[in-house]
This record gives sequence, C-alpha cells and structure tokens, in this order.
Amino acid sequence: MKEIIYKNDLYLTWLYQKIENGYRPELTIEETLSLVNKIAKFYEFIYPDAYINDLYINNKFGKIKNISQYDDTDNLKQIRYRLNYRELMVIDCEFRNHLIKMQNKETSYTLLVDSNGYCYGLGLKYIPGLENLDKVYITDVYKTLMANNSNVYELIRVLYDHQVDIELRTKLFELVLLAIERNSNSYEQASYRIEKFKNDIMNTYGIEIDLESMINKYTDIIKDMKLFRLRKKIERC
Repeated sequence: MKEIIYKNDLYLTWLYQKIENGYRPELTIEETLSLVNKIAKFYEFIYPDAYINDLYINNKFGKIKNISQYDDTDNLKQIRYRLNYRELMVIDCEFRNHLIKMQNKETSYTLLVDSNGYCYGLGLKYIPGLENLDKVYITDVYKTLMANNSNVYELIRVLYDHQVDIELRTKLFELVLLAIERNSNSYEQASYRIEKFKNDIMNTYGIEIDLESMINKYTDIIKDMKLFRLRKKIERC
C-alpha cells in the first residue's frame, strides 16, 4: 500500500515543487497515506467481495438489469465520521484559519481568515477602499491592499495554500482509485468500487476523474504495482 505514494515519483515531485514554492501541506506523507487508505478501505467495507460477486453473477444470468440501482448509500457522508479534523480540512478544501499580522504606513492590525475565505479585522475596522473589515472576502482584501501598496505577502501565502489544497484533493482522489485497485481481488470488484467512488466524488464535489488520463499519468506505478485491472478496464470501454 505504501508504494502508492512512496514509489509515486510523479506525485512526490509535484508535491516537492509546491513546497519549494511556499506551500504548507496540512498533512505529512504518512498522514496522507493513512487518509487514502481509510477511504479505500471504506469502499471495501461497504462493498464487500461477496456482495459484488453476487451482483455480477445475478446480472450475468439476467436476474438484475442494473446493478448500480440497488445502492444509494451516501458514502462520502459516512466516511466523514471516520476522519479526523485535519483530514476533513483536506477533503473539504476550506480555507485554513489564519491570523495574519498586517502593517501599512499608518497602523498595524490583524486579519482573521475563516474557513470560507472571509477576513475579519482585529484592531482595525477600516482600510481605504473598503467600507469595513467585518466580513470581506480574501481576494477583495488582497486587491485593496495591493492598490494601497501594502505588504500582502502573508495573504498571498494563504491564497497559494488554498489553491494547492484544491489541486491536492484531486490528486488524493486519484491515489484512492489506485488504492482501491491495489486492494481488490478481481477485475469486477475493482471496477465496481472504482465506479462507485468516481460517482460519489462527482456528485459531492463536482470532480470528474478520467481514468484513461489518470492511467497515462501513472503508467510507471501501475506497471510497478501490477495494477493491470485498471488498464483492462480502459480497454473494455
């Protein structure tokens, strides 16, 4: 299971470059691996081998026309009860709460950035160009401060962290697909769980993962881990 990340040069190189550019990851590599494993294991638990095997056998003999219509479990909602606070932050991609000390020519003050990206002024209620700082979206504060020639370095870091967090979530979901494949015992089991997970993240987060594109990106690790069922699935489409 560790090889999904530790032998994944493409993912590690991407992450290293982001960190070099100032990204502050919420989770360590070990914690990211644990999160991927939790989600993949959940799909094994909710869709056990015997259940999937029975569905395919029944479908083969015409007893079930559409195997997907019999399962409407809100999987991602159930997974949330199994994740800690920091793991949920990564999945939800909310802004991280920050206290940012700001200073301009006239005064110094503190900005609080909440999980929705809104800023609140502590010690200051007014910035030229803004009516107040009771609740202003972070990008509006950034533009105003830039126009005032204020130091926006910390705001840029917060915005950059959030941008990379969004990219990271999609990559994390791709790693979950690899893990589901890695843990499944047959093509049918891997295929069923992968489709369920893909549908869940599409319906919940609007994230659509193209398996063919993903395989092209992770060809080396798929070969190294012998995840041939993913390749087989593409060939059958």
